[in-house]
Amino acid sequence: MQYKWFIDLGSHSAKLYHLESVELVKYCLRSWKWIQHKYDCHTIYTQLKNLLNEFSVNEPILAMGTAALRNNTTLREHAEQACNKLSIPLKVITQQQEAELIRLACQHHGYSNDYTIIDAGGGSIQLIQPDQETLFYSYGLNYLTQQFNLSDKPENRNIKPCIDWLTSQLPKPIDSFIYTGGEKRYLEHLAVPLTKDKCAKSDFIKLANQLAPKTLEELRSLSPFDPEWMDGAIASNCLIVALLSNSSEDFFMANNLTIVDGLPLIDFANRL
Repeated sequence: MQYKWFIDLGSHSAKLYHLESVELVKYCLRSWKWIQHKYDCHTIYTQLKNLLNEFSVNEPILAMGTAALRNNTTLREHAEQACNKLSIPLKVITQQQEAELIRLACQHHGYSNDYTIIDAGGGSIQLIQPDQETLFYSYGLNYLTQQFNLSDKPENRNIKPCIDWLTSQLPKPIDSFIYTGGEKRYLEHLAVPLTKDKCAKSDFIKLANQLAPKTLEELRSLSPFDPEWMDGAIASNCLIVALLSNSSEDFFMANNLTIVDGLPLIDFANRL
């Protein structure tokens, strides 16, 4: 079946895409936060149904789950039941498959194979290195946010310990890297200068320092997507600062690609 719509069910948000010609267009991002709130089959069914009705989705659609559904069997069962009621096939993919999809997406969009690709989600992190050896981390931005109180009041956030811990966990050295998943739009929205997707280390450190003392409400008011997308911004910033600390370069590349952008590039019906 040739799917025309895709919905990425992550640990923090749901993202809806439409395949137009050979490119995917993101229609919306919704921060449902299933893993933090009470949920059941009916709640998930209602949210999905309303989303599909809002955008008049009447063509074949595929739902894809990542770390949240991999790691929480109860949530996965509820999501499967909701998708079945809507006649939507749901595929829960592995970290290895996530890594392959984001690698294909970056390759397709012309990024050099010399870059390390960073795919950081709410529930897991993948580092795809130039030799195609991939490092898999079983924690993601949600864990960092909770473990280091990064969505708490600014004075209670343990930002430096988070950066120090990440620096010790990440490989050394890291050469040039690409940070995926909406980072480019985030930086552009906050007026950080980019040159052909390139963000200078000094400009990013300045941004991270500016955002660190802001309250959660202030952060949410700055979101380029829906407000709650910014709940993971401090954790994401910590990860990038740690990567830059281990990098031999004074810049990184930012793009808006996600694993879903890799789907049209493979025979996902057979390979996922």
